[in-house]
Amino acid sequence: MAAGIPAISWSGIIDLEGFISETDGNSAEKKDDLDFGNIPSANINQGGRNDAFLRWCIYELIGNDRDLLKEATPLNTVSS
Repeated sequence: MAAGIPAISWSGIIDLEGFISETDGNSAEKKDDLDFGNIPSANINQGGRNDAFLRWCIYELIGNDRDLLKEATPLNTVSS
């Protein structure tokens, strides 16, 4: 998108802002105390939706600055 070239994601989250909002306070899934940057990938649930890991990835993308969520959300930047 930055280069003006059409892009599609078959599995990625395109509404980062919405995902973070939807998973706020989800105690059953939220494990923000895990340091996914320093644990083996084999120890990360990769067999289905893993909200804690996805939240960590998104926060890493935005430098842990929640104010950048709107700007980082691909859904907010796509056009026809």
